[in-house]
Amino acid sequence: MSVSLIPVDIPLTDHFVISQGEVRMVRNIFVEIRLQEGTPGYGEITPFPELAGADRENCMRLSKEVAAIITGKEVSGFKKIVHEIREATPGNTAVRCGFETAIIDALCRSLGISLGTFWGGRETGPFETDITIPILSFERSMELARHWHSLGFRKFKIKVGVDAHKESRLINTIFNEWPGSRFIIDANQGFTPDEAIQFATALQGNEVPVIMFEQPVNKKDIDGMARVRNSISIPVAADESAASLPELREIISKRAADIINLKIMKTGLFEAIDIAVTAHSMGLKLMIGGMIETRIAMGCSLALVSGLGIIEHLDLDTPLLMVKDPVEGGYHYEGPWIFPSMGSGLDISIQSGL
Repeated sequence: MSVSLIPVDIPLTDHFVISQGEVRMVRNIFVEIRLQEGTPGYGEITPFPELAGADRENCMRLSKEVAAIITGKEVSGFKKIVHEIREATPGNTAVRCGFETAIIDALCRSLGISLGTFWGGRETGPFETDITIPILSFERSMELARHWHSLGFRKFKIKVGVDAHKESRLINTIFNEWPGSRFIIDANQGFTPDEAIQFATALQGNEVPVIMFEQPVNKKDIDGMARVRNSISIPVAADESAASLPELREIISKRAADIINLKIMKTGLFEAIDIAVTAHSMGLKLMIGGMIETRIAMGCSLALVSGLGIIEHLDLDTPLLMVKDPVEGGYHYEGPWIFPSMGSGLDISIQSGL
C-alpha cells in the first residue's frame, strides 16, 4: 500500500467553545492509502490540543513516520499492521485512529462490504443524533437552538462548566420554549463535584428531562465523579475519564458512571471497540461521539453503531457545524436522522481541490 497525507482546513459556523478551550478552524489531516490495484482507503486525524495535547504539526510529523512503516505492506495483514501502528504512536491516538480507519476502509472496499457489515451488520438505521450548542452568548445559543429545532432536532447537547447561572438559564429557556426537548449536559471537566451536584439538582428541581450529565468533573477525579453519580438521579457519563481500558476498569470498580462515551479519536479505533464490548458486558450503556470531525471519522463511528448494535446514544453531529463538507458520498443527514451508506467501505471520497 501507499500513503498520502492531506492537511485540510475547514471553518466552523460558530466557534466551538467548551470549558477547556475553543476551536475556530478545523485543522485536520486526511489519510489516503492506495492498495496495489488502486483501491483507496480514507481515515482522518483530528488534533484537539486542549483535550488531547497534540497539534496538527506534531500529528503530521508522526504520521510521516507511520506512513514509512506501512508503505508496501499488504492490507490482508491488517492485524499485524495495526499492532505496528499502535507501537509507533504511544500517546497519540488521533494518528493511530486515522491510519486504522484508512486501512479498514481499504480492506472493506477490496472485499466489497460496508464497514458496518465488517463490524457485524446488526442494525441498518436510520439513527438519531443530538446537536451540540457550544458555550456562546445566551442570544446566539438561543438562535442556534431555534434553528436546529426547526430542522427537527429534539436532543440538545449543551456545553456547560463556565457560567453555571447562564447555562442553567439557557437549558430552562429551551425547555420552556420547546417542552419536547431533551438534554445532554456536557461539562468537559468544568465543575467540582459540589458544583456539579448543585447544577444537576437545580435542573432536577425544574423537571428538565436530562438524558445524561457528561464528564462533570476532572477526568482524574474518579472518586468525585462517583460522588456526583451517587448524589443525583441523572445518569452520569464518562468521556475524558474513559480513554483506555485500564481507566474504564477503574470507573467500573468505583461505580463512577452509568454511560461510557466512546470516541475513536480519543482511544484509537480498535481500543474503542474493546472499551465498548467491555463496558457493555458490565451493564454500562454506550454513547459515541467525536472531536470536531468530518464525515470520514464520523462515518467510521457510525459503522460501529450499525455493526455492533450495542450503542444507544449518538453524538455524531460535528460535520453539521462546519461551513462546508469536504467529502462526497457516504452516509447522509436528514435533520437529526443519519442514514448509513451500504456501499463498500466508508463509500466516501475526498472532494477535489483540497
